[in-house]
Amino acid sequence: MQLSGNKVRKLEFLMADTVAKGADCIITIGGIQSSHCRATAVAAKYLNLDCYLILRTSKVLVDHDPGLTGNLLVERLVGAHVELISKEEYAKFGSGALTNLLKERLLKEGRRPYVIPVGGSNSLGTWGYIEAI
Repeated sequence: MQLSGNKVRKLEFLMADTVAKGADCIITIGGIQSSHCRATAVAAKYLNLDCYLILRTSKVLVDHDPGLTGNLLVERLVGAHVELISKEEYAKFGSGALTNLLKERLLKEGRRPYVIPVGGSNSLGTWGYIEAI
């Protein structure tokens, strides 16, 4: 499975940092058909890291299996652990609190998680664009 585009530029630096820090799993968050989440799941698979995705969707799909379509299909094919949250929960708690809750749970299980923010958008991820110029 190939990766391309702007998502990969960010992930090049973020995944290098993940490996350098000795993490054994990745956490990120986005919409149910997020290209960033799909790219992160595939990159994690290449690096033999577990990937945990918190995917925002409608309340109806949280309560019922959304099936295997689009990016969600790819994420499940590469073995990502998917947690669905409603748009209302996302609005109430925010991405930082939701990823931190999952991070704390994984730490208690003895894991070494690395959190990538929504869209891989942080100062480190920005270097992917700078490098492309």
